[in-house]
Amino acid sequence: MHNSFSSVMYREYPPDIMLSGLVDTCWVSEAFTASEERTRILPDGCVDIIVSAYNTQGMKAFRPYIAGTATTYIEPSFSGKHKMIGIRFKPGSITAFTKVPIHAFTDSSVDIALAETLFDDRFCEELQAREETCRQLRFINDYLLNKFAVLYPVDRQVTATVSLITQTCGTVPVKQLLERVCLCQRQFERRFKASVGVSPKMFSRIVRFNHTRHQLKAHPRQSLLDTAVDCGYYDHAHLIKDFMMLSGNSPAVFY
Repeated sequence: MHNSFSSVMYREYPPDIMLSGLVDTCWVSEAFTASEERTRILPDGCVDIIVSAYNTQGMKAFRPYIAGTATTYIEPSFSGKHKMIGIRFKPGSITAFTKVPIHAFTDSSVDIALAETLFDDRFCEELQAREETCRQLRFINDYLLNKFAVLYPVDRQVTATVSLITQTCGTVPVKQLLERVCLCQRQFERRFKASVGVSPKMFSRIVRFNHTRHQLKAHPRQSLLDTAVDCGYYDHAHLIKDFMMLSGNSPAVFY
């Protein structure tokens, strides 16, 4: 999920080039807040592995948690000392590391020890032993690279569909997507949800929403109706409905 931290410092780091086909980015958020602070995080169609340096948000320190694909915004609160390290996988790509259907984690954050996964106790112990952020990030990259010999095959039809949805900014109807993969709707949606966490229709909505909010910022003088039509919505009412569901805000916030 893309983050909109306020006074919390949030930074992204590119993964090792060998991981770039599977990992979108590595990220770190840090802060020391005297009082409780909330932030809004928007859905982006991705799955994250998150490790907290402290017991917070119901997470145990240095235990990897999987944050599943989100279908709406969340508003976590932070207080005191805070540091989290995340690995954001490209849509569908985390299946290279686990056989567990990804829709089992949708809209939830789960201790990864509860699922078959690539992370073991050694990962937690060695990450904790490295105090500097740069060393922690390097260890994560090296750990994932060392797993390349035992990767599971990703669903190529799902990957191709994710790419098509992304390239077309979520405007291709599901019917056309099904024609591309030559599968029945039930079978394909089951495979897509197992890899990405949500249905092709929901993933398209998320992609279209994120494209549209960037368009709003880039073209603040354009009418909302014109933006809606350009971005594949029926009309501006359709756009507003999606924005309220996915972000909890009207489009006006994103100008």
